Amino acid sequence: MAEHNGDDAGFVLKGEDCAKLQIERCNIIHRYICFLQLEDYTAVVRDTERNLTVFDFVEKHAESEDLAWSVQQFRPQLLMIHTRARATESLKGNDYNAAIEQIEDGIGKIRDFFRERGRSEMMDQTGEVHSLKVWLEEITAKRPQHR
Repeated sequence: MAEHNGDDAGFVLKGEDCAKLQIERCNIIHRYICFLQLEDYTAVVRDTERNLTVFDFVEKHAESEDLAWSVQQFRPQLLMIHTRARATESLKGNDYNAAIEQIEDGIGKIRDFFRERGRSEMMDQTGEVHSLKVWLEEITAKRPQHR
């Protein structure tokens, strides 16, 4: 017999719920910062994907746009860390093409974030996009040329 858990119609995250999720999100951030120091990029990817899922959940269910924004404002930073971890994993395997694709994808996701929120003017002004663009240029310059 299948268990029915219902649907999410009418489900709302109140301020207190969002605050608890913020605390948990911060704990995960501390953990993936440690994983970055340990160069465990697989764990960083896992934790950043987990936080992106929480961000999506909050955006969908927060009782107000202000509450949703209290979490969403950190999405560009999270996307940058996620992108760096994924691309670094590819670089460890000398897969420059995959790393370049992942960085371009990460830049695109950050730009989409601002575009979707009506803040297109910020798309290329953020430190996250700038950092990834500089890194992309470095990796592209270092990519071995096949003959």
